[in-house]
Amino acid sequence: ERLVLIDSAGFNFAASERPAMVRLLASPVAPLLRRLPLRRLLVRIGLRQTFADPSRISPEHVDEYVAPLLRPEAFAGAVSLARHHGPAPEAFRALLGQVRAPVLVVWGREDRWIPLAHAELFRQALPGSRLVVLDDRLDQLVARLLDRLLELVGDLPHVERLA
Repeated sequence: ERLVLIDSAGFNFAASERPAMVRLLASPVAPLLRRLPLRRLLVRIGLRQTFADPSRISPEHVDEYVAPLLRPEAFAGAVSLARHHGPAPEAFRALLGQVRAPVLVVWGREDRWIPLAHAELFRQALPGSRLVVLDDRLDQLVARLLDRLLELVGDLPHVERLA
């Protein structure tokens, strides 16, 4: 019935527009990244790029992001996704134009992985969509995300508020 996009990828068609971590996963050296020390390091680097205050990155944060990458199928999926180029830009816009549900596009103004300009591209491509730009990045946003989203989209069935 309703759709919420949060800092969604999709318009970064050229490899040069993708985050360095994604380009690394798409490269021939990706199999070397399966080693735990490298994965931990790469996760730490990725978190430093997305946290406004890197000093807030705890070892527990790193562990939470590394854990799924330890499963072989998850790593293979990440590599496959990084190597996938998706539809041509025109075809992607056409697909988005078919969405009939009300769409809320939520973006962090300071996002370093997916530029704010992409939020506007989504807003333009999705009929009747609404764009909300938050003055936060990931670390500031996570703490308030659920409450703020519930405020923006109204009451949704089957959404449980976390304590």
